[in-house]
Amino acid sequence: MGQTESREGGHLIKTKQKIALLDIIYLRRSDAQVARPFRTPAVPVVPLLGMGFSILLMVFLPWETWLRLIVWLVIGLGLYFAYGRRHSVLLNGEAPRGSTG
Repeated sequence: MGQTESREGGHLIKTKQKIALLDIIYLRRSDAQVARPFRTPAVPVVPLLGMGFSILLMVFLPWETWLRLIVWLVIGLGLYFAYGRRHSVLLNGEAPRGSTG
């Protein structure tokens, strides 16, 4: 595995990490009453710092990595929507699975 491939994998991990960090902030506010065995310390500060450092690392990625990300993202979204259109319950006029009605 070359250096470019490892950078691309790291880019994907960083993107998922930013989403998870945003989720921490959102869930703490929207579902505050839910009992959680682990609590993130300093909730708005730690997730925001994590996002900031992830963005800082992403800024220094080469343009080839961003191009590959965009190409694979377009391919993945195309497959996702093609599958969804073909298997759509609403489009095919079928009753949703598990419904008795």
